Amino acid sequence: MAGRLLLKNKMKPQIDKKEQIAEWILKNLNPKQTTSAEQRYDAMELQADGQLCGVDIPWDFNSDHVSWRERTWLWTYILAMNKAKTVLDIGPGDGWPSLLIAPYFEKVVGIDFSKKRVEVQTQNATKLGIKNVEFIYMDACKMSFPDKSFDGVVAASSIEETPDPIKVLKHIFRVLRPGGKLRFAFQPVNNLRLPSQELSVSKLDEVTFKYLLTVWNFSPPKEKVFQIILRPHTQEEKALLKKSCVDYKDEKVNLYGIAFLKKMQHLISDASFFALNHFDQESVCQLVEEIGFRNVLGNPSPKIILDSFIKPLHNKGKLNQIAPYADEICSSVAKLSLRLGVSPKFICDITAEKPKN
Repeated sequence: MAGRLLLKNKMKPQIDKKEQIAEWILKNLNPKQTTSAEQRYDAMELQADGQLCGVDIPWDFNSDHVSWRERTWLWTYILAMNKAKTVLDIGPGDGWPSLLIAPYFEKVVGIDFSKKRVEVQTQNATKLGIKNVEFIYMDACKMSFPDKSFDGVVAASSIEETPDPIKVLKHIFRVLRPGGKLRFAFQPVNNLRLPSQELSVSKLDEVTFKYLLTVWNFSPPKEKVFQIILRPHTQEEKALLKKSCVDYKDEKVNLYGIAFLKKMQHLISDASFFALNHFDQESVCQLVEEIGFRNVLGNPSPKIILDSFIKPLHNKGKLNQIAPYADEICSSVAKLSLRLGVSPKFICDITAEKPKN
């Protein structure tokens, strides 16, 4: 009998524990399907914990290698636009790169489907005294701009945060003028060795806790994020949830899995989730071409090139020696990365052009 059970278990693929949690949530809590803008970005006070270089904190080329990385990446957007006058930024977050590329163009328009982010973007523009940028609350899947409105479009890891990335790319093609440039970055999900899942319990305030489960899949690359809000009724329940505040670790899955949710089910005041379709590194260039773009090139991250000589200098405390030439160096590395075509496994940025005819 034991042998039969063992054989049966071998024949049946083992379901990932976190996948089981996700299935239980869908079946038992009937979570509301929402968007990443509503669930993730409206709830975020500041992007990057208020540490965006050039926006929240000043550039520091004397001692901070992150400033070098961000400045180089910024230059790829500026150079890729190739003499554009009007540029559209899809999902600028807290104003990156809109606010920092604005001095190089006549007009920059940023659209975001998160009201909170639009509010912060506008505040940052005022704080920095940038007047040729405008931020609009708009769904990128339903752009209301007329055809041929912009010379260039940029997007920093934001297209895949929308409900329908392909629809967004089609709108981008529509609103670009003939000869217009597209430059976008995306999250290279295929670089992960295994599907990555995250599980955490965190305290929002004295009476509210958040249970968060993120599940990734590979083929095709997808992401689902479940959020459960718990409100304890008694001091004992509050103490138990405070004790439960953890980040994901393998040994914690059993402690804060289905059994934990069943025990806490009477405290749940809200459950929601959103699903994202990510780009596949192997096919993203072909996808962009099928929409109608030409001269499509998959680029490596400029940070990889930059780090080969910046990190050693940073480790030796010698960044200050080349700090006066920061923009010259960063723009040169950016120009090099824009010209490099690489194998799909290294692609994380795309440049493309709308045909002139």
